[in-house]
Amino acid sequence: MKALYLPSNLLQTLNHSLDRQKRLLEGFSIHSSPTSPIRMERSSSEQTRRIYLDKFLAGYKRFRTNYFADKNPLYHTLRDKQTPSTIIIGCCDSRVDPAIITDCEPGDLFIVRNVANLVAPFHPDGRPQGVSTALEYAVTVLNVENIIVLGHSSCGGIRALMEGVPPKSQFLGPWMAIAQTAKERTERHFGHRPFDEQCRACEYASILNSLENLISYPWIKERLMDGTLTITGWYFDFQSGHLLRYNPDAYKFEDVNLSHPDDHPRAAIEILGSSAQQLEQSTTEVP
Repeated sequence: MKALYLPSNLLQTLNHSLDRQKRLLEGFSIHSSPTSPIRMERSSSEQTRRIYLDKFLAGYKRFRTNYFADKNPLYHTLRDKQTPSTIIIGCCDSRVDPAIITDCEPGDLFIVRNVANLVAPFHPDGRPQGVSTALEYAVTVLNVENIIVLGHSSCGGIRALMEGVPPKSQFLGPWMAIAQTAKERTERHFGHRPFDEQCRACEYASILNSLENLISYPWIKERLMDGTLTITGWYFDFQSGHLLRYNPDAYKFEDVNLSHPDDHPRAAIEILGSSAQQLEQSTTEVP
């Protein structure tokens, strides 16, 4: 194996960073200012950080025991390739992990997470696009059979959109602009309702807006038309623990426990025919 040589300035910066992290893990907090030298003092917050790091490492050990030490064949099967059936576009929110909510095994889901689970319209402009790249790979290379947009209650990104993104934000404003149509529909239908209800309605509308945007991708639309791909929207309410699924036949989100599991993905294809009308009507009711 060839040795990897780094420029001296980069190596010095890396070593400084690693040394700083080592001191932090030992229970010290480093403070400095332009006019004062670096000083170190013990911090309870650093002790808390160490506790969480220990928790993560303990979790990794359990994971390794479950999937590697006990001769579990799963990763032997996954060693050379992955064959997930579904891609989920979920939110970065730490309370809504798609794999945990669905209790899936490694290899079941291809997951993309971003602020507010947004999908932008198809627009190949040559710039880096994370969500679009993941969709292209999942659909055209992995040949997934389902696309799920997973939204959730109390979404911070949607609330920021409804309140107005702070001007000092460098990235959040342009990103949340993807869901501007959802905000406008919400204000049109729910502007007279309490703000929390408006946010929940916008959470629903944003999921539907992402479904509409998905159809703008030609290789997604093609597979929807030939029946090899389905798309649907889910909404997880972590206050009640209920999972809702969008039913385009009824123009609303329904509890998955009260509906047949095959109804919605099949009917989601109908969005191709009348997406604007369905999206407009679906935001007029908040369960």
